[in-house]
Amino acid sequence: MGALLFEEAIKMTGLTPGAIGLRLREELARPTLTAPTMRAWRRGNKAVPLAAFLAVCRIAQVSPADFINKMAEDAGGIEYGDLAELLQELVNYQDLATTGAER
Repeated sequence: MGALLFEEAIKMTGLTPGAIGLRLREELARPTLTAPTMRAWRRGNKAVPLAAFLAVCRIAQVSPADFINKMAEDAGGIEYGDLAELLQELVNYQDLATTGAER
């Protein structure tokens, strides 16, 4: 599921694979992020880190919740309520972790 979300979020950016790789290196402060790692995330061979998914959402300028809702609409109205709730909890957790680290 993570690879599907990640791939769809990348499509929403409108960027080429090379361009999204460059942006993710900057967003994640991970200058050694490689094309093979990106491919593994996109194919589902490796788990997509939450930070990478959230970074792609920022690049695409879409909130994770809006992104999930769009995917549900595109899927013909399939309910993703539980997934949206889980994702929101993860985003809230990330926000709390970031806020706590800044203190």
